[in-house]
Parts: sequence; C-alpha cells; structure tokens
Amino acid sequence: MEQYVQPATVLPYEGVAPVVAPRAFIAPTATVVGDVQIGDQASIWYGCILRGDVNKIVVGARTNLQDGTIVHVSPGSSPTIVGEDVLVGHNSLLHGCVLQDGCFVGTRATILNGSVVETGALVAAGALVMEGTRVPSGEVWGGAPARKLKDMRPELAASMKEAVRHYVELAERHARSVASVKNRSADDYKPALTQCLGALSMIAIRPLSLPNVIASHGVWTPDGEAVVCEDRRLTWRELTNHVNQVANGLMARGLRTGDKVATLLDNSIEMLEVILGTIAAGGVIVPLSALMARDALEKMIENSEAHFLFASSDTAHQINRLRGGLASIAPRDFILVDGERADWTPYEPWRQAASSATPNVQYEFGSSISILYTSGTTGVPKGMEHTHLSRLLYPLVLGPLLKINRSARTILTTPMYHNGTWVTMLPTLYAGGTVVIMGKFGASALQTTIARERCTHAFMVPTQLIVMLSDAGFDPEALRTMRVVMASGSPLSPQTFETLRSRLPSLRFCEIYGMGEGFMTFIGPEEYDRGKAGSVGRPILALDTDIQIIGDEGHAVAPGTIGEIVGTSALLLKGYYRDPNRTRESLWHDVSGRPYLRSGDLGKFDQDGFLHILGRKKDVIISGGVNIYSVDVEDVFMQHPDVLEAAAIGVPHDKWGETPLLLAIMKQGMRITPEELRDWGNARLGKTQRVSGVEFRDIFPRNALDKVMKRDLRELYWRGRSREIG
Repeated sequence: MEQYVQPATVLPYEGVAPVVAPRAFIAPTATVVGDVQIGDQASIWYGCILRGDVNKIVVGARTNLQDGTIVHVSPGSSPTIVGEDVLVGHNSLLHGCVLQDGCFVGTRATILNGSVVETGALVAAGALVMEGTRVPSGEVWGGAPARKLKDMRPELAASMKEAVRHYVELAERHARSVASVKNRSADDYKPALTQCLGALSMIAIRPLSLPNVIASHGVWTPDGEAVVCEDRRLTWRELTNHVNQVANGLMARGLRTGDKVATLLDNSIEMLEVILGTIAAGGVIVPLSALMARDALEKMIENSEAHFLFASSDTAHQINRLRGGLASIAPRDFILVDGERADWTPYEPWRQAASSATPNVQYEFGSSISILYTSGTTGVPKGMEHTHLSRLLYPLVLGPLLKINRSARTILTTPMYHNGTWVTMLPTLYAGGTVVIMGKFGASALQTTIARERCTHAFMVPTQLIVMLSDAGFDPEALRTMRVVMASGSPLSPQTFETLRSRLPSLRFCEIYGMGEGFMTFIGPEEYDRGKAGSVGRPILALDTDIQIIGDEGHAVAPGTIGEIVGTSALLLKGYYRDPNRTRESLWHDVSGRPYLRSGDLGKFDQDGFLHILGRKKDVIISGGVNIYSVDVEDVFMQHPDVLEAAAIGVPHDKWGETPLLLAIMKQGMRITPEELRDWGNARLGKTQRVSGVEFRDIFPRNALDKVMKRDLRELYWRGRSREIG
C-alpha cells in the first residue's frame, strides 16, 4: 500500500526530535527531520522538506507551507524562522532566513541566508532574495515569471484558471489579515497583490478531492452504471447531474463552506445524492439514524448546528415533533425526499430547478466533510468530525486493500449513516464502479440482489453474516460473483468464520478492526492461512497507523501484556464536534506528544505483531455491529421509582454477537416483575439499545472504592468463551 500513500516522515537527528503542536498538520510525503518546531494549526503540505539537522527551524502558528516547499539550514547559516500567519507558495526555498508574522511568499521563490521579510511584505513568485536582504513591510520583492498563463497551451491554461482563482483568494484573504494588523485598508495591498500574482511562474495544482474525482466519471464514463437501488438505475452522467443540482440548490439557499446538512433517511438513491451533493457544495454531511430515541435525535441535530434537514415520508413525523426547537433550520429548508407534506419542501422539484453545472467550490484537506454521531440517550451524543483528507484516504488506501476498482459492483448492506458503509462505498465511487443500494437488509433479499446485479464487494457486520449463513434458502451459487466481503463492527466468532470459509471457499474474506474516530487494523486470507484467525490483524501502515497497548498507569506495555488499546493514524478525527472536553478525555499522548485514541478495548499483541481483543475497558456493548453505551441504558432504568441501582452488561447472543442485559437492585417493597421492568425501559430506549432481559440482584460486586465490578458480573455469562467480544 505504501506505493499509493507514503506517510509523512518525522524523525529525530542526533537525539533531537521535531516538536509538533497537537493541532498542526503534516501531509503524507512531507519530511520533517531534527531540530524543527511546528506551531499550532500550522500546515506542512505534500512533499515539503524541513531539515533541521544542523540548525533550528521554527514554523509559527497557522502558517501554511504549500506543496514542495523546502526549508533548509546548513553549517554556518542562521536558523530559519517562519513567523505566525505566513503563507508560502509551493516549491519555494527558505534557507537561514526570517519571515516575520503575516508576510506572503509566492510560488518558487528563493530566500537566502540572513534575509528578513517583514510583516506585510510580499515576495513575488519566482523572486530571488539574496543573502542579507531586508524586504520592508508593505513592499513587493519582484521576480521574473518563467511562463505566464497567456504563454501556455490553451487547453492547459483553461484547466489552470480555477486554480489561479483559488490562489488569488488565498492571497487576498492574507492581505486583509495583514492590513488589519497594520491598521491599513486591504485596498492598499491590491496593487501589490496584482503585481505579485501576475508574476506566477508555476500555477498551484488543484488539490486532490473526492468531489472532483467522483464528478469526473460523469465526463469520462457518462453512460456507465453508477448506482442501482431495486428497479431504479442512474448512469454516471445522471448521478453527476443530480449531485450538482443538490449542491447548487443548497448554495442557492445560502449554504456556505462548512455549513451542516442533516439527513434522517433510510438507504436510497436520494440519500446518496444528498451526501455527495452536500460534500460537493463544501458543506458537512450529518447522517442520522431514525432508530435513535427522540431526545437523542434532538440533541444531535441541535449539536450539529444543521442548516438543512432531509427526511422521508417514513421519518418526517419524527422531525415534526422536534421542529419547534430546531432554530438553526429555516422552515423552507426541511426537505422531503419522497411525496408531499405540509410545511416540507418536495425534493424532486427543488432539485430539478437547480443548475446541473459543476459547483465552483475549492476543497481543502483539513476542512470538515462529515459528522457521524455515536449512539446515546442522555447528555449530548458525540459527533465524530472527519476531514476531506481522512475520507480521501478510504479510496486511496482501503480501496486497493479491498481490491476495489472500476469493475467493482459494491452492495451496501448497512445504513449510510454507519461509518463502515463508507469503507466500501467511497472507494467504489472514487474508482468509477457501481454502488448497489439495499433499502433494507434481509437474507433472501441479499441473495436475490447479489445474483441479479452480479455484485462483487460488500461490507457486512457479523450479525448479517450469521443471518445469511443460517437462512434456510442460503445458496452459495447465488453469491458466485462475490470477490471480497469485509466484516467489521464486532469480531467474528470462530464458528461463523469457519462456516463462512467452508461454504464460500472462493470468497476473499477479511476483517477490519478499529474506531470510527480513526484507526484500523486489517486481516485477510494470507494472515488466516498463517494461523492468525481469531486476531484482528495488524495496523494498516499505509494510513500511518500506530497502535499501542497501555497499562493502568498510562504507559505503553510490552508485547504479550494485556492493556487498553490506543491507536492513531492519518484517519484521526478532528475531534468530537463542539465537545472539547470529551475530545481531550478520549486521547492518550506518547512521549513525543502524538495523540492516540483510547479505544476502551482490552487487548494484546502476539509475537508477530497481531492484535488480539480480550474484552472492553469501557462498558460498550457491541450488538449487531452497533455500539451501545451501558450508561445510557442504566440512566433510563434508574428513572423508574422502584429501581435502586442498575448495571447494564453485554451477554452472548448467537445472532447479534452480544446483547444488553440489565441487572438491577430493587428498592424494598417493589411490586414490578423483571419482565414488566424490561418492557418499561425498552419503551424509552432507542431500538438498537433495548435490553434482552432484566434480572434482579441483591448485591453487586464492588472494589475498594465501591465501584461496581462489571467484569465480575459478566464472567458468569462469558465463561468458556474464547473472547468477550462476539
């Protein structure tokens, strides 16, 4: 996989390691070595090289070094100091110089030892600033262009215009920032900007992005089949036009970059159009589950600050009960994807009235692309905020790993609000394959759809595999076109694994373990053949993944030692949206300051570096691939007047892997039965959180701090099992 995405290289030199602020961004293929200090929210883009091997390099907060910039020091040179809020164009060379706060350097500029570029100064593209030169504030240091747009071939110049516009916007925004610092009008800088940008000797290449690549299939393979849902089919031309219409329709109603768009939809072509259209418009998609309890749903929408909400005739009633409290959404921006209802904008007329032209939007790697919420009924559920870069890595790395290419026909068996669905959906769309959408999962419908549509790839949670294999009508011949099935959500039981391999021997089966927040391991047939079935594989190195096991004291432990699994990768979320406290609580940092997510799972590495899951540290119950948080269940049952104390645990279940069980200590004189209490609580929980049973206890096992020992509670139910999860 390293041939597709080479991770960033951050290395010490002679015992001196780079110091990188937690919120700084270092892109894949960049190199940072030695005595280098990178400030908060600074961005070091693709192919940049910062070599502090013989002297210090400092990059200030919020500074942006674009692709291919080289920052170098040599014996006898001064340290290279780049201040805060500096923009350096790509392929520039900085050597032993000082760039003061808020200056601007064009592309392919060279600034040599001892030079100083003052705040507000502009170094033109292609300029050479000789040793010891001072560029005064507010002035432009000119440079001779090697080639201007008018000198290029017409077809090349046309393709570059949009990139130039984006570059001008960056420069103008920078000038306004500098002007405010120097108490001058931004207009004072326009002549300087014109001179600087007119001297461009190399035009910035448009950053790689999901929306642009996906849209390109509508141009190059317009008649290819893009999406299928039951008896409906769209070509790539049709899908691209629909996505553009959604994007332009949203922008016409005021959507700006970073605005949130929520959906409460089952799988459908319309849901895919809204997801892709929101992203194409520069918005942030927030897909929500209709299975959530009412209070949790309301909190998610409020927390997301959504400006638009798309629902269906099946889910609109859930939103109608909440509309009075959703102040961020204008009445006209509640959009119904099917049928007509009072106070809802009908989707089809709205979409068809919008332009199908490609939206004029620039996408930045660090910008948010999606917020997917964890489940919950109390407090504010956690919204996992991901970036364009993290989602782009799905097709760039996971696509080849799962052997997804243009010939793939990927069936979506899980909801699009499930992070696992995106693992196969995005690579298929990126490659120009075909996405086959299942509205609802069922064993018979799965077989019928795979056979009819000649599907090749699927993501499935273990419960779906169990249902499929145990169905009376299961026919391996119906699945003969399938090449790869990836499972995740909870580890697969040994029994299900063996049944799957024996009944579908030609299928390439693999598992991914990780957190939607951003790290993964992988195991496939080659590892199974080495006797590693039962593990969850090894870290995906092409994602710059690192996983460690930490003990109770918070320190990394040796291989073979059981502890909490923590992980990090280039997929790492920006944070839990509008929840900095829980973001901080979820992180562990190594000695270099690199952030790792605490998984709450207990595990260990074997001697070959394969990860084995042994249980959970956090009380998360994984049932059918869905995370259920025990505190949410407990808080609901604690509201019953007869309950003194409650503890929710996961117990084995042949179909779901595990299922919630509520153990309760009751108050004296209570009259309710366990069955009545179960029904009372389930009526107040989301569908995926409902407990399978209630049992009464006289006491709970406790530690010295009087905390309930849930591991002891679980032991009775899990005795004799090879592992606690699944």
